[in-house]
Amino acid sequence: MRGQLPTTNMENEAQHWFRFRQGDQASFTYFHDTYYNELYFYALKITQDEYQAKNAIQELFLYLWKNRRQLDEVTSVKPYLLCSLRRHIFRLLKKEKQQHRFLQSDATLSHFSFSTEDIIIQQETITQRHKQVIQALNNLSPRQREAVYLRYVNGLTVSEVAESMNLNYQSVLNCLRRALGNLKKDLLSQIETALPTLLIALNSLFL
Repeated sequence: MRGQLPTTNMENEAQHWFRFRQGDQASFTYFHDTYYNELYFYALKITQDEYQAKNAIQELFLYLWKNRRQLDEVTSVKPYLLCSLRRHIFRLLKKEKQQHRFLQSDATLSHFSFSTEDIIIQQETITQRHKQVIQALNNLSPRQREAVYLRYVNGLTVSEVAESMNLNYQSVLNCLRRALGNLKKDLLSQIETALPTLLIALNSLFL
């Protein structure tokens, strides 16, 4: 008798999502506990305010629970939650009459930046050259920074990044390519003598 194939994480999440939509509190808690930290740091980068970040997540999950029966089927929950959180934050900020700072453009994420906590390359202590990588990342446009963060720090696929940012696939691909080109150009201009080390660090980040 053949053994059953192991359930993949995506299949497991699809089952949790189905049960959550049926009113299963354990599955609801699963999504909250599994993705809270990633949602928090993403929200914090957009709002630059701990209270707003936590409040946005709380209100998002409350909305999802109240409207669970009207939600669509979801195969990849993480990008769905990131996208929903992003939209919810914009609605909250608009309600607070801060839309002049948070429009749906590059200005939306003008405060979105990287820190040494986001990127620790091969568990090494942050050195001057690693700080230069962080600086180069923060020199990218806000849209490029968000795309890089979702793709390489949160580990989303290009399609999932597109879903989270409400962009089409090709736009995200072009954005990431421009970001990589800008990073290499920026790092080359900063310190040519340490180029091999910097390229190793950069490659370890984007592989």
